[in-house]
Amino acid sequence: MKYLGLDVSTSCTGLCLLNEEGEIEKLGYVDLTKFKGLLTKADKFQEEFVSWLSDIDPNQLYVAVEEAAQAYRPGLSSAKTIATLNQFNGMIQLVSSQLTKNDVKTILPVLCRSASGIKLISEKKCGISTKDQVRAVFEEQTGRVLPSKKLKSGPRKDMMVFDVRNYDTIDAWVVSRWLWLNRNNS
Repeated sequence: MKYLGLDVSTSCTGLCLLNEEGEIEKLGYVDLTKFKGLLTKADKFQEEFVSWLSDIDPNQLYVAVEEAAQAYRPGLSSAKTIATLNQFNGMIQLVSSQLTKNDVKTILPVLCRSASGIKLISEKKCGISTKDQVRAVFEEQTGRVLPSKKLKSGPRKDMMVFDVRNYDTIDAWVVSRWLWLNRNNS
């Protein structure tokens, strides 16, 4: 069996496929920033996802998607943004279910991290963002360092920085790891 985790957002959707031993077999993202409208973004995701799944037997696949935000919290996403993210998350769940011919499990990010033993410290206390804390765990547990990119414009032009799309990839790894742990420890 293989374990596919998705981290869905309207700008970039991360994908991670683990093998039976829980090791990364395939890792990546679908960049949706250049596309307008949820249907266009869902079509683009489907197009790239079909290619991504081309060598994977759907009968040997479990699929999980990180749930979108559940409640409005001042200072974070607006209620409208949360509604849009939930709509898009549902669209990607449907596409994923249809293409893999499997039910798609959904899981809250905090439960994924907890199951994987990822303990986060408030950024105010440690000075490190939660995304970078999860990134550090990813790099430590997998031995992988995801690529940086060269900035093309602005005051930091030509500077190498971590490619932020990889945060979605790392979150997809956390989801697939939860799925693998959940299926192998029950």
